[in-house]
Amino acid sequence: MGNNGAVTDSRAVPQQGVLPGLAPRTRKPRPKAPIELAAHLPVAVVALDLATPHMDRTFDYTVPAALDAEAQPGVRVAVRFAGRRLRGYLIARQAVSEHQGRLSPITRVVSPLPVLPLGLWQLAGLVAAKHAGVRADVLRLAVPAAHVATEKALAARPPITALDPAQAAEASQAEVSAWQPYTGGAAFVRHLAAGRSPRAAVATLPWAASGRDGLLDVVAAAVAATARSGRQSLVVCPTVREVDRLMAVLGGIGPVVRLVAEDGPAARLTAYTAGRRGEAIAVVGTRAAAFAPLLRPGLLVLMNDGDPNLDERHAPYCRARSVLALRAGLEQAGLLIAAPWRTVEAQALVEQGWLVDVSPGRPQRRAVAPRLVVPDQADLDKEGAVGASRLPEVAYRTIRDGLKHGPVLVQVPRAGYVPALACADCREPARCRACHGPLALVEGRNAPVCRWCGRRELAFQCPNCDGHNLRSIAIGAGRTAQELGRAFPGTIVRHSAADAARGVIAQVDAKPALVVATPGAEPVAKDGYAAAVLLDGATLTARPSLDAGPSALRHWLRAASLVRPAAADGRVVALGAAGTPPGAALARWDPVGYAAAELAERSGLWLPPAVKMVSLTGEPPAVTDLLGRIALPDGARVLGPQQHGEGDGAEARALLVSPLAGADTLVSAVRAAVVARSMARAPGPVRVQVDPTLD
Repeated sequence: MGNNGAVTDSRAVPQQGVLPGLAPRTRKPRPKAPIELAAHLPVAVVALDLATPHMDRTFDYTVPAALDAEAQPGVRVAVRFAGRRLRGYLIARQAVSEHQGRLSPITRVVSPLPVLPLGLWQLAGLVAAKHAGVRADVLRLAVPAAHVATEKALAARPPITALDPAQAAEASQAEVSAWQPYTGGAAFVRHLAAGRSPRAAVATLPWAASGRDGLLDVVAAAVAATARSGRQSLVVCPTVREVDRLMAVLGGIGPVVRLVAEDGPAARLTAYTAGRRGEAIAVVGTRAAAFAPLLRPGLLVLMNDGDPNLDERHAPYCRARSVLALRAGLEQAGLLIAAPWRTVEAQALVEQGWLVDVSPGRPQRRAVAPRLVVPDQADLDKEGAVGASRLPEVAYRTIRDGLKHGPVLVQVPRAGYVPALACADCREPARCRACHGPLALVEGRNAPVCRWCGRRELAFQCPNCDGHNLRSIAIGAGRTAQELGRAFPGTIVRHSAADAARGVIAQVDAKPALVVATPGAEPVAKDGYAAAVLLDGATLTARPSLDAGPSALRHWLRAASLVRPAAADGRVVALGAAGTPPGAALARWDPVGYAAAELAERSGLWLPPAVKMVSLTGEPPAVTDLLGRIALPDGARVLGPQQHGEGDGAEARALLVSPLAGADTLVSAVRAAVVARSMARAPGPVRVQVDPTLD
């Protein structure tokens, strides 16, 4: 259209490069030579690495005759899709396709090694459906990254059989003895050895009759009993440190492989393949190992359930517990959830009858637990002014006496040096003038530093009272280690934390020393710690989180489980825990009773896991749009959306809550709405999390 509004016909203008009287030359497309297809099962069903919700399905391609031998189910393939080159997995071969149009051929087989067995493909579908996600996202978590050289070498290597195909056998006396202190434990391990698949939850004892960690003892016995039946085990641990500790115990049972991301793609792919081929009786790994395929699955084990490291941080945000539970049902395998504590989610499965509780009774717990002291305010008042300090006399005396017999553990909830500051005059929290982040002191620096942007605050001025002085309102593990070194001169002080100079320490010897550690970074002491002091307990229980109480008890029991039994003069002092339900549970060493009481309270308040909850988080218009597309089932409720922030940084969150009877219907409705938004290309991503952490 010209400036005067007239329509110009572009056909009336001669095209550049065409002489008058000559017709433009047109090129005829060269006919492509027909591709010879495989004579047998020429259609390949391919799952693309495409995390688009409305494209979450398989596509049919043809198999060229040249790729017939390598294009087997489970291998990685490359294809053309919508003008792009994509990778995917060959799921199956079939004779004909339901697609009426022309099929494109597979471009190439990336490697001849099958990495996606049918069982894992089915499991990925279940996990995606249960978490309102996309199967491609699950497969990215489940299958190790491609390493072509390693895959070709493994494909050429014949499998080494490690499984004994003999008939199921009786459990050994050592395996039964390890489970003897647990109610129904001997029957559990006998069922495994007989080839059956029991499902159980156990709150393990801190010490076993063998003198080892009770958790490692029962897991090793269960793996050994499963191997007697000619089947394999899969053990998922929160951290590499725990993987290595268990590997050391399992070494005498049979070939065991370690599957962790830190080992790199080649080692991870080798371990992944060893389990699928049956070359190992057990696969031990971290979070992603929950998907590792086994040739003859017999037992799935989750160690230290409830640890945040077992929660996936990428879509579809699944937890190792839910993956293993789905897998146990799919593969008809046994399941064991083992930890020194009991999570509320595991207790819910017990009360639903899906898991059997095989935890020890009170006499067995008291026989191996350390002496537990949880002083209340009345006890501290008896000490006078010292009782009001951060390290009262009862804690000081415990450390002093414990150092006479071995190492002493001091657990500090906060990392860093002085992680929180406030105005010394009005107690207003000190904030950065640039980004409003919290100010903190870093060891070796005099000026406070912003924990968000790293800016140094050289001239602090309180915006509330114009004060210039600062005071600490929280002490970190670094400062605590420094103060304890002054309080106990001549004593070796070790600092174990992610931000410590030596990082997280795996193990310490039996020599007297002070070990200051943050939760989860406690080293294992040879022969156990002589004593432990748990500082600042109120910091853990006062967190604004639904999981604050269970998390506090989990941290305390983790540390207390490393201390020698009371019969060997082991002692634990927990400060700031008195008057709280987790503190009372610690004093009784009763994690199962606490989990049951917590579950009963949540049932009355309509909180997970007593109900099914789905969280929707994103830009306010996007969350509102998704909510409008969801067909809520009967009985479901919508909480929110609640908006946080203003302008471009605003974020909204809505919670969908449903009774457990309608849980699958709710998740399916959310997934259908996500697919509808994807097809409509609605703007703004929305993060969907099933059973979110409520902080």
